[in-house]
Amino acid sequence: MMRAHVVPWDNVESGENDSDPNDSLYDNRILAEGDSWFSMGGIPTSNLLFSMRFKKFTIIVNCARPGDTIRKMGRIAKNPNLKKAMSRSHGYTWDAILLSGGGNDLIDDVDRIIRKFTSIESDPALYCNQDELDRTLQSVEKGYRKIIDLRDAAGSSCKGKPVITHTYDWMTPRDSPSRFFPFRLMGPWIYPALVAANLPESQWNAVSDYLVDA
Repeated sequence: MMRAHVVPWDNVESGENDSDPNDSLYDNRILAEGDSWFSMGGIPTSNLLFSMRFKKFTIIVNCARPGDTIRKMGRIAKNPNLKKAMSRSHGYTWDAILLSGGGNDLIDDVDRIIRKFTSIESDPALYCNQDELDRTLQSVEKGYRKIIDLRDAAGSSCKGKPVITHTYDWMTPRDSPSRFFPFRLMGPWIYPALVAANLPESQWNAVSDYLVDA
């Protein structure tokens, strides 16, 4: 199994060496777009694209940008580089499209979703404002639909090609931000919202799992 050759879209546009998706060296040509999980600005071990393996030579052209520049699925769908990459005039005939999105939407909205409670409930859904959660889920779905519509629009270079996405692992809420050696990068994410809502610690995992499952 071989690592993919991962390059940012900017390299393709500028004609950098080894960045031409039409190079006959590559058997698979894949377009990637999404949030910080695909961010070219992150540490390589935190970018899911670098850990992928293929049986054939594969190039992955990445339109994703570092974490905070893209927070919502709707903004991902508006990325002008994505539109170029998927167009017949400026793009390429991709074999598949990788999408990463939705997790940041939940992180952004979790303060509004988690409700303040003074009693211990057995159902984690009772700790959540269902209207706010539904609003977030609808926003994520709308963002994905916009990208699918872009894929299938007139003038698309990849109409009907498969779109592959991923789920998110369950979180363990705790006061521990992500770090690179001694440096604090970002987070913690859901922990502050749970504390602010006065949720009993015994329910933290259940509520966190419920939101990720949703």
